[in-house]
Amino acid sequence: MINKAIRILEKEVKSITDEILLAEVKQHSDKRRETKIAKLTASIAEKQADIAGFKKKLSDLPEKVSIVDILKGKPMSRSDLEKKKLYDLMQFMAYNSRERLVEFFRECYDDHRDVKQVLDMITRRSGYVKLVGQTLIVVLDWIKNQKHRQADERFCHLLNQKALTLTGRLSVKLAFYISRYPLHSTCLEEIPDHNQS
Repeated sequence: MINKAIRILEKEVKSITDEILLAEVKQHSDKRRETKIAKLTASIAEKQADIAGFKKKLSDLPEKVSIVDILKGKPMSRSDLEKKKLYDLMQFMAYNSRERLVEFFRECYDDHRDVKQVLDMITRRSGYVKLVGQTLIVVLDWIKNQKHRQADERFCHLLNQKALTLTGRLSVKLAFYISRYPLHSTCLEEIPDHNQS
């Protein structure tokens, strides 16, 4: 969680730095622009202080926590052992599922620099589902960036070709689509397109 917070703050610092650079290249100088730059600079300083604090806290934590240390000599109960096995299984399944999706998505998105970031943006996007007969239709929200939208359309098409089904009691076919219109777009930040200036 701390590492995630650091990454988010570093991304915000980069975004604010870019905003300052854009403000500085404007030819006309006025008080509003100077005030804006001052506020943005102060915001960067605040976020950098937060990053430093998180990094210090991170350095005080062990890289891994041993289950033996947590138990402190007590025997692990059957319940604890089952919970740990279930947690390990969930982590294993989640990791392998994501890596499998990354393999599929590489066929749809050619910029290797941010394949995982763009995939995360797509899979965390809101939308809606509708059961039609024996098919569960998943419609993902509109994506403003054309390159990412086209990659998502190819990705949905590829998944649909594989005829995926939902396992369990509700055994239905899955069909993925992306909304053709920005009807219910969310405010999720999109990954910058490296090919655009």
